[in-house]
Amino acid sequence: MVSRYAGVMTYQDVIRQWAEIRIHPEYDPSFNYVTDLTGVTEYKITSDEIHQLVNIHDPFGPTSKRIVVAPTDLLFGMVRMYEMSGQLHPGLHAVRAMEEARQILHF
Repeated sequence: MVSRYAGVMTYQDVIRQWAEIRIHPEYDPSFNYVTDLTGVTEYKITSDEIHQLVNIHDPFGPTSKRIVVAPTDLLFGMVRMYEMSGQLHPGLHAVRAMEEARQILHF
């Protein structure tokens, strides 16, 4: 499953996207999930909101891999910080390009 964001990315954007995922007829919480931030020009999600997303709203299960494609230094550094801390999810991976995500997921 892939979600792509563009322009200004907010907490509400993610909440809406995840709500749509949950009601999709083919949704399965065991799916792996790629978040593509390639088109994001401005990121407006606080660290508290990130924790809320992960701890309350995350539609995917504990065995799912979550890959974030973050091509800019700022976005990549932020995702990498959470990846290294292990605070969010053990299956979190920060990558710079979609090809890297495909390699991790073997597709």
